[in-house]
Amino acid sequence: MPKPHYKFKKKNISIFHYAQWIELLCIERAISGLLLSLVILAAINSRQFESSIIEFIQCKSFKLAAIPE
Repeated sequence: MPKPHYKFKKKNISIFHYAQWIELLCIERAISGLLLSLVILAAINSRQFESSIIEFIQCKSFKLAAIPE
């Protein structure tokens, strides 16, 4: 049987490294969630929010109506 060209290196990764990695992921998701909420709040506060929602719904319904059955 042919041997693979690559070798896996065993690394001693402690639980502390996993905890740091998970903490970074949580911080990243929290920041992205905060930015998303700020964008949504800015959109709600803008005057064009209602018209953009109506245009979005009309565009989606038009695309759905254009799909052949």
